[in-house]
Amino acid sequence: MMLSDTHRSGWIVTWLSCGMLLAASLHADEPVGQGRSGNSKQNVPGNASTVSTADRESKLEVAIRTIGKVSENAQGAAAARQAREFLSQADASTLPRLLEAMDTSNVLAANWYRTAFDAIAERELAKSAPDLPREKLEAYLRDARRPGRPRRLALALLQRLDNDLRPRLMESWLDDPEFRRDAVEERLKQGDHAKQTGDADAAVKLYQVAFEHARD
Repeated sequence: MMLSDTHRSGWIVTWLSCGMLLAASLHADEPVGQGRSGNSKQNVPGNASTVSTADRESKLEVAIRTIGKVSENAQGAAAARQAREFLSQADASTLPRLLEAMDTSNVLAANWYRTAFDAIAERELAKSAPDLPREKLEAYLRDARRPGRPRRLALALLQRLDNDLRPRLMESWLDDPEFRRDAVEERLKQGDHAKQTGDADAAVKLYQVAFEHARD
């Protein structure tokens, strides 16, 4: 069947319109963050201080898991670096969670968590009235089941606000797996002081306590 010029022009316009609609439909189905080249972009969390509480906690956990996946051959380092930057912008309430995250055999991941912890702590301490979660940090510090390095990190931070904290805790550290040596050394110093001041009985008692709890 022969088409007139008018019919032929109308058919071409209809065909082009259908093609344009189809192309638009295909692009509308592409995932968010994916370009037309088909290369998907990594979903990067926003600033930790500008999202809702529930969303922030969710993103913090994602960032912590991301860092936890970094391997010795630096696989995942780029994503870990992004996650660390996100965590370092979080508020001070995140500090106890970062201490918990440091309880890992992945040394690289622990170091990433540590740098985020330090960034948050220093920013908070620079304020005229630091607002640290002291109760949770001290609870972590007192928990002898926790690994030593994060506990010492918590102690160092809390001591910057309370110089008397360490002496108060010494009484309960004589059998602590991490702080036993510190407590024994403190008893020895006290014994030396008692000896120098002529209190031989007190010195003997202090030396005896130190001897009973020493393990080296």
